[in-house]
Amino acid sequence: LWEHASHFERQLLVLALNCGFSISEIGSLNWTEIEGEYVKGLRPKTKVYGEFWLWDITRMALGEVECLEVVKSLKDSGINIIATNNSWGGNIFSQSLQDAISAQLTDGILFIAAAGNNFTNNDSFPTYPADIALPNVIAVAATDRADSLAAFSNIGSHTVHLAAPGVDILSTTPNNTYSLESGTSMATPHVTGVAALLKAQNPTLDWRAIKNLLLAGGDSLLALSQTITGKRLNAYGSMTCASQPIYARLQPTLSSISGTVGVPITLSTININCSQHGAGEHFSGSANHHVAGRRKRFRSCGGRRRVHRLMDSTGAG
Repeated sequence: LWEHASHFERQLLVLALNCGFSISEIGSLNWTEIEGEYVKGLRPKTKVYGEFWLWDITRMALGEVECLEVVKSLKDSGINIIATNNSWGGNIFSQSLQDAISAQLTDGILFIAAAGNNFTNNDSFPTYPADIALPNVIAVAATDRADSLAAFSNIGSHTVHLAAPGVDILSTTPNNTYSLESGTSMATPHVTGVAALLKAQNPTLDWRAIKNLLLAGGDSLLALSQTITGKRLNAYGSMTCASQPIYARLQPTLSSISGTVGVPITLSTININCSQHGAGEHFSGSANHHVAGRRKRFRSCGGRRRVHRLMDSTGAG
């Protein structure tokens, strides 16, 4: 598809990529035509590239790494890539996959991932790749048409960033058909599509600015209190966002942690404003220092294990 894009589109439009996708998720990203009819997605002129791979759990991470390597080679060749859509997941951590996502970070590519459909808490029961703790990862829950959390959607006050519509989404399916699909896999491409929309609106935005706009520009909903932002995606809100701050703890994900002498404990927070392009600052320090709203690595002091009670932004335990 990219080879047929105009010069203007090559310069100003984003290429949103799907690593491990179904045709219904592509329908959520852009215009899709079936027998003269259309499903209108979030970014109609976005070019979509897909790398199909097997859904065997033993090969899932390997196939994804291969897809991300293709993404990196395309970005390095000069193609304007701002985000990948990752509507898949499981409970197995892969270091090679984390390394591949880190390489995407180096290239300025957002990694937007489905939070999962088990109605579990990702803070306690990680779902990968959504739970990979890298700043370019955005984990997406699902809401229904009543702006309630979808009955199946995973949550996580410190691991799931925001939600997007993911119940009864009309989209394209094989054999020239349309179907209603549900899942965080359907919610995720809405966020990826808005990322493309923001880049097309302002080509000077980098991945940090786009992430800030996505997270801060949404609508706050009580039903999403167990997410990092408490927000549901709002495309217009992201495009017009001004002076909307987000502050939350990211790591550790549990309220109580134990430490061992010589073993660092990472504390990280998100502290952004949609009017700012920065993605937050990272600091290191010893356990007797405290820096609010920043990332730190704590080493336990003394010869015994310590339990640190973590504080939220209000000071409550």
